[in-house]
Amino acid sequence: TGDGDCSLAVEAKLHVGGSARTVQDSGELSLRTNFDDPTPSHLVPVGVSLQVIGGPVCHGGHRLWKVSLVLNGQNVTGYLSEGVQGRRYLDVPARAQ
Repeated sequence: TGDGDCSLAVEAKLHVGGSARTVQDSGELSLRTNFDDPTPSHLVPVGVSLQVIGGPVCHGGHRLWKVSLVLNGQNVTGYLSEGVQGRRYLDVPARAQ
């Protein structure tokens, strides 16, 4: 659902059932249990592998994907933005050669 606004989102590369990796330049990504939660449930550092399990949801200019990942030894799920205004936060892993 969401508000239907993906106006700031980068080009979609992810899909449900696929893998991705956090690739932001610095800092951590805000993982929200529900896409419209006002505060994050977890902070996700760069270089974390994850599985895309739902989405996308367009909300607040972002394209959000429901993801599953291991963080601090625990399995967590929530929503992450693929990226906005030309800055990609999630990308598909490079294929093995």
